[in-house]
Amino acid sequence: MKKLVYLFGFILAFVALLLGFFTLVEYRPRDIESVELDNPRALDKDELTLLSFNIGYGGLGKDEDFFMDGGSKVMPESVEVVEGYLSGILGTLKENPADFYLIQEVDKNSKRSYGIDQASYLEEGLGLESSFAINFKALYVPFPLPTIGKVHSGLQTLSSYRPSLYYRKSLPVPFKWPVRTVNLKRALLVEEYEIQGREEKFILINTHLEAYDDGQGKLDQSRELLKLAMDYYDQGNYVVVGGDWNQSFPGGEVYPPLSPDLWQAGLLIEEDLPKGWSYLADNSTPSCRSNHKAYQEEDHQVYLIDGYLISPNLEGLSVKTLDYGFSHSDHNPVELKIRLK
Repeated sequence: MKKLVYLFGFILAFVALLLGFFTLVEYRPRDIESVELDNPRALDKDELTLLSFNIGYGGLGKDEDFFMDGGSKVMPESVEVVEGYLSGILGTLKENPADFYLIQEVDKNSKRSYGIDQASYLEEGLGLESSFAINFKALYVPFPLPTIGKVHSGLQTLSSYRPSLYYRKSLPVPFKWPVRTVNLKRALLVEEYEIQGREEKFILINTHLEAYDDGQGKLDQSRELLKLAMDYYDQGNYVVVGGDWNQSFPGGEVYPPLSPDLWQAGLLIEEDLPKGWSYLADNSTPSCRSNHKAYQEEDHQVYLIDGYLISPNLEGLSVKTLDYGFSHSDHNPVELKIRLK
């Protein structure tokens, strides 16, 4: 009996020590973390092209599945696989010139992508200015088996223009302790650009909202995002929000649920927006696919969760989901063309 008591006590002490360690090293960002830049390069034209692309940390190409979606994998089999996906991702960006690239799930130093600094890889490969905001940083994620391990990942925006200011804006975290200690800390990457000949600024917000929550997290984060965007607009600025919303855009009903067992997106309701604001997405091609198995076009669950929100003083000229067949990521890139009114 004493041995059982000692064993039970040892297990409790070990668990307490482990939880204490994860709490001690938890990533705790401030609400706002900003960087002011010298020598900003102002926008010099009224028509702009943007490209949003969730690159799935170079680990979720067409041959991959992922345990959180019902698959079995935690990471690709080798660094060569990740390098191949990243090469394809960079090629995709080069094939589609844009004034702004809004990239999500960019790893800087993560076990799941073999420690490759993808932010530097894209910045150097495109030869553009780059901003970065962390939304997932954990010294060690202890699940599943094999474990996810170390993660350092976030949002990246690239452009030939140079903002006067950019900052990381924290979003509400839906997870409670202790799960929170090793989970994502969602954020917005906000950039402020000057415009030649205008007093107003061009505000670009890169977003990647909650995926694996009960739905309330997405709603709380969406409200915070919309409030920030509208505050900027009320000051007279031009505002674009782009990225992976993990919510279905209007028109996404053309890709209905195929099984209640698969991950399903929340819904973005255009009628909930103030007058003049617009969601922009292209439902002729899906922007995301489920990771419960390797991609099979004929019977795969797909979604329309990547796109944009623009303020009333912007005109949406075109929006297009580029069909790359999920070759290098579990998302397709989405191109937007706009005009400043």
